[in-house]
Amino acid sequence: MPKSPVVFRGQDKSKDREKNRGTKQQRGYGGEWSRISTMKRNECPVCEVCGDAVATQVDHIIAFDGVDDPKRTQWTNLQSICSSCHSWKTNVAQNAVAKVYVVCGLPGSGKTTFCAKHKPVLAAVFDLDALAAALNPRWLHNSGRHIEVNALLSEWREVLVNKIAGSKFLTETWIILSDKEKAEQTALKLSGRLVICHRDGDKFTAQIQDCSGHE
Repeated sequence: MPKSPVVFRGQDKSKDREKNRGTKQQRGYGGEWSRISTMKRNECPVCEVCGDAVATQVDHIIAFDGVDDPKRTQWTNLQSICSSCHSWKTNVAQNAVAKVYVVCGLPGSGKTTFCAKHKPVLAAVFDLDALAAALNPRWLHNSGRHIEVNALLSEWREVLVNKIAGSKFLTETWIILSDKEKAEQTALKLSGRLVICHRDGDKFTAQIQDCSGHE
């Protein structure tokens, strides 16, 4: 008589995966790592990826291969990191990330026009400038940029980055925002391309930088 299939509940699957991973000591995260992590965060208490949040963890810039790999404890291979940045890095490593273009520039520099001209028909477009202008019409004129709007935009951008990094459905995504520094951070986080739009009189130009780390 055939045996009934074994059915795992979500909690059982989680425990099974954790068991297969081995103990913290076996994975190189025992007492020694705890001391190293504390030392690193004491030296640099702010996230070295975003520079905005308190570092709650320590991350390996280049993943190590086994407990005996020197990269596991190499000081120059460690970076203090916040939980949000650590999540997106894990998502990028584990999932197929959509091709991403982050388009930035001053109001009137041609960001929306560039996207309309170059993006594929089915590409997803997230215009954070348009969202900010909907909250405050003076946003596009570089005035009245209240702290509340800035904070909300930062929150939206963080959620958007995490969602894109963890998505297996998006094939190409375009993000429009005016803040160049935030645009650079977003492009780096998503290993995408940074498009910097310029306007000189009636002439529009765009500079494209590859932030994927590929040669």
